[in-house]
Amino acid sequence: MGYALANDVTFCVVDDQIVFLSLSADRYHALPRSGRDVFARLIDKQEPTTDDCRILDRLVANELLVATDAKTSISSKVASYVEPMRDATDLRGDWRSLVAVPTTISYLIRTAYHLRNGQLLNLVRFIELRKSKSSRLPTAGMDSVLSSFRYAALIMSPRDKCLQWSISTALRLLWHGHSPTLVFGVAMYPFRAHCWVQDGDRVLNDSIENVRQFEPILVI
Repeated sequence: MGYALANDVTFCVVDDQIVFLSLSADRYHALPRSGRDVFARLIDKQEPTTDDCRILDRLVANELLVATDAKTSISSKVASYVEPMRDATDLRGDWRSLVAVPTTISYLIRTAYHLRNGQLLNLVRFIELRKSKSSRLPTAGMDSVLSSFRYAALIMSPRDKCLQWSISTALRLLWHGHSPTLVFGVAMYPFRAHCWVQDGDRVLNDSIENVRQFEPILVI
């Protein structure tokens, strides 16, 4: 018997801690020390002992892992992450950005509604689907779309709402034919979770200094 990550779960190692993100539960989980050692051995493809299996079975009960008939490799879902080297803090909007503000606000309102109703997993899956099928040429400049969010921030505060604003930004860019990267990250001591959007090595809705404080746990 083996173990694998549940379909809606990812993880990362940050400051010697192992942190899970469950999208369906919209919740982060940090393993206690005994669990960290067991999970680290599982990542290294070591045969779990009887005591290890007891701990791993608890992770199965908590819907973080699933039991499998055969051994499987466990890896985090951040392979496509590109270390940020630039950001978009010097954006300058134009009249098109101002005209787009009502539409931008409608994206923010719809995203907030879905998040309040426990639809994080559905939003992530939708973004993955749109990215996999996106083939049209961009219909609006990326900076123009981003500037519309800057103007919207004068009406709706983005403070402590990085998930809502980042998902909305990604969806809006996708609608215009771009292919942004949505990044979830975590930091420890104290625990913090963050979300932001990138285009290659360019951070689109945050500063390099801020996002570098976080270890990516999911990259879409």
